[in-house]
Amino acid sequence: MSADGMPLLNIADLKVHFPIYRGLLWRKTMGLVKAVDGVSVSVRRGEVLGLVGESGSGKSTLGRAVLGLNRPCGGSISYGGVDLLRLGKREFRPYRSKIQIIFQDPYSSLNPRMTVYDILSEPLRVHERLTRSEHRRRVSEMLDRVGLEEAHMNRYPHEFSGGQRQRIAIARAIIVRPDLIIADEPVSALDVSIQAQILNLLVDLQQSFQLTLIFISHDLAVVRHIADTVAVMYLGKIVESAPADRLYARPLNPYTQALISAVPSVDPATRARRIILKGQIPSPSDPPSGCHFHPRCPHAVDRCAREEPPPAEFAPGHHSACWFSEFPPS
Repeated sequence: MSADGMPLLNIADLKVHFPIYRGLLWRKTMGLVKAVDGVSVSVRRGEVLGLVGESGSGKSTLGRAVLGLNRPCGGSISYGGVDLLRLGKREFRPYRSKIQIIFQDPYSSLNPRMTVYDILSEPLRVHERLTRSEHRRRVSEMLDRVGLEEAHMNRYPHEFSGGQRQRIAIARAIIVRPDLIIADEPVSALDVSIQAQILNLLVDLQQSFQLTLIFISHDLAVVRHIADTVAVMYLGKIVESAPADRLYARPLNPYTQALISAVPSVDPATRARRIILKGQIPSPSDPPSGCHFHPRCPHAVDRCAREEPPPAEFAPGHHSACWFSEFPPS
């Protein structure tokens, strides 16, 4: 997991809002769901960015916006220096093979009426001009690369286990040789015994193909295993970002501290420091004023409810959006 320092993807002040309608015939906009609200983050070529947060924080919406599946209402998504939001459908098409996604549930993301060969060869038919024999060779090579066999080509998704189906989904994403992979909770639907195998496979493929990876998860223990950099989202905003080692060793934001304290540990002293957050994550259609986290924050004061804290850099590459983030002593 290494990066050469070149930014492959740069997201600036991105907003993805969904209107709330009332009425059947004469629909009237009654409000907005601010799923992503002013996110700025960059990913270097060859880097693994871990995007973490509770369900409803906007992680998946952000990933889908990069793919063009959700249309942003503001900001920019720059890929290799090109703003993808300014491209039309025809201009955007070449970038579809460069940016691929691995969905959370491999059973629902694979067409049950298609064989493994059809599933893996379809992206090749769309994006590359190859002969039938070349299709078969590429599919066979990719199946071997993800730990499956050539004999699996003619089988259907329901004939495989959950872990095997996710291997097929990974092969489908990798087969067109993309630069950027968005892995949206790729192991959360799998048994714990299988999760480590899939994570190790992703690490191996990322290194072998020099992939840039955005790994979306709510499990900080999983992200720690794979990520170079971690960005923590809460209610549509990034509240803290840092190199993975630094963030896990010295989290600054109270929300990050609570998430890390929830990671299971065999150390009794660590378990005793568990931070229990009160309440649930608010609705993105009606976010709290000021700092969105202040209703649940154990350190909140009056200022937190009035003013939204801007991201501040407390160490090289370590940013936190909190009025009272203090860098811990060495």
